[in-house]
This record gives sequence, structure tokens and C-alpha cells, in this order.
Amino acid sequence: MTPFAELVEHVKDSAMVVLIMPESIEDLDEKLARETGLAAFLDKPIIVMVREGTPLPSKLLAVADRVVTVRKGALGAEAQQALQDAVDSLVGHMLGRQS
Repeated sequence: MTPFAELVEHVKDSAMVVLIMPESIEDLDEKLARETGLAAFLDKPIIVMVREGTPLPSKLLAVADRVVTVRKGALGAEAQQALQDAVDSLVGHMLGRQS
């Protein structure tokens, strides 16, 4: 199986996709770009995690179900809690609860 086919299977098998966005387009890697496109193509719930002050393209915001903004200098636990809150909210929404 090719690396791309493996990625397709991985995204297909995922309940949701968390995309950790770089601060600039120069730091964007091919795998993240492919995951982003696949998640949108496969209609997967998408959580975008981004550092405070990093601009996000409007098209990415259009497909994101949740955006987690992490303040600069945030400790790991703070970022992890923000992500967990977004996951919990999205799962609740997927299960039909208000979020």
C-alpha cells in the first residue's frame, strides 16, 4: 500500500480529524495539506488547532467544525484542555446534544 493510500485509510477510519496548523504557509507540509483535503472530501468533522494571532484562510474556516486557538506561551496542559473541550463539544454535537 502506498503512503497516500495508507493516509486515505487512516482518515476514513477516523471519527474526526484534528489539524494542527503551522504559523505560516512556509511551514505547511505535504501530509497536513493532504489530511486537510481528505478530511473535507470525506466529510469528516474537523478541529483546527492554531496559535493565537495566526491567520486562517476563510476556506479552511468554512470546513472547520471547531477552531481551537492556543495563546502564545500557553503551557501544554492548557492547550490540551482547550483541545479536549473542543473534542467534547464536537462529540456532543455529533451525538445530538447542544454545544
